[in-house]
Amino acid sequence: MANTEFEFASVNVLPEFKVVIDDRGVFPIPIVKTRTTILKTFVCIERTENINEETLKAFAECILFAGASAAFAGCVPGGILAVPTFMQTFGVHATSKGFELVASQINFRTETIYGEWE
Repeated sequence: MANTEFEFASVNVLPEFKVVIDDRGVFPIPIVKTRTTILKTFVCIERTENINEETLKAFAECILFAGASAAFAGCVPGGILAVPTFMQTFGVHATSKGFELVASQINFRTETIYGEWE
């Protein structure tokens, strides 16, 4: 079975720092380099034979509502409430539309994109 992914969030993470030593001159000189990192989160839905494009559009709407509540819950230090809040809100909204999904059909995937050191 195929999976359909929806980009849930894209967050600019705190910049990273490192110190490199430039030893091309007479004296070694420490140089501070920085880079930005982007963390993307995706919601993956395992498609079954009864999930068509119309259903996926409705899932996207459910994800939008659930994402808003999870973003609010993510303000709690550590973001520990974001995923449970998302799953609860998504479940309630999807059920109100008549969808029945099992928990194993919904997965999260993250992707980290590292910028160049400057």
